[in-house]
Amino acid sequence: IRLSLVGSEMCIRDRANAANVFRWSFNADDDRDLGYVVSDISVEPGTGQASPVVKLEDGRYAMVFGNGPRSPDGRAVLFILPVQGPNATGDWTGRYHKVVLDAGPNNGLSTPLILDLDNDGRADTVYAGDLRGNLWKVDISDANPANWRSAYRAPVTNAVSYTHLTLPTNREV
Repeated sequence: IRLSLVGSEMCIRDRANAANVFRWSFNADDDRDLGYVVSDISVEPGTGQASPVVKLEDGRYAMVFGNGPRSPDGRAVLFILPVQGPNATGDWTGRYHKVVLDAGPNNGLSTPLILDLDNDGRADTVYAGDLRGNLWKVDISDANPANWRSAYRAPVTNAVSYTHLTLPTNREV
């Protein structure tokens, strides 16, 4: 994960310019719960803000994303990283938060949907699916990150199972 603070008229033409564009990075060396993040980065139409960047209840801005598949421990984890990044030495210790939703193995969390339910301009609730088909709801409405957790201590919905159904016309549904 990299945070780029680039104006629309700038682009990276060589490696020397990269230091002017990328302010910090976060990778599996920083936290082994980070897998292959496949989150879609888009602009939220209401605010014009990049969709994974939100304003938190304490007024800080953060990136919110799922850990993706294939993390070493295979857990489903929601990451919340402050846009200020790591400390001056590049160390993330104590500077970000994560909510472990499933202990794994062989799991990961997808792109989250982040909602501001009370229209105060601050993120309140996050919904995301895991690789096992579960839908999770995470409450981040408290100003204290220690209180951020799964809203129900279990998935909102469990993986959907299906049964083959044969219609009278012998067409499988």
